[in-house]
Amino acid sequence: SPGALAGAGLGGYSTQTYGFLPHAAAVPVVAFAIIAVALRYLIAEAKPQAVGHQKFRLPRHRAANLAGWMARLPRSWEAGGS
Repeated sequence: SPGALAGAGLGGYSTQTYGFLPHAAAVPVVAFAIIAVALRYLIAEAKPQAVGHQKFRLPRHRAANLAGWMARLPRSWEAGGS
């Protein structure tokens, strides 16, 4: 992911510039700060409302069925056609 690539690049630069011990101390501090900010938004999410039960139906749109078969067929060939 782009975030992991940026983190690896910045981590390598900070380790090269400041050494491994300051870098090892800074990584958890930054991670906990990001978690603290994100946790506020995760907890504030509204609870889902209960909805009546609906009978399961397969999608009727041809593009959805085509995408499903395109995802399934290569895996069946890898597994020996099962």
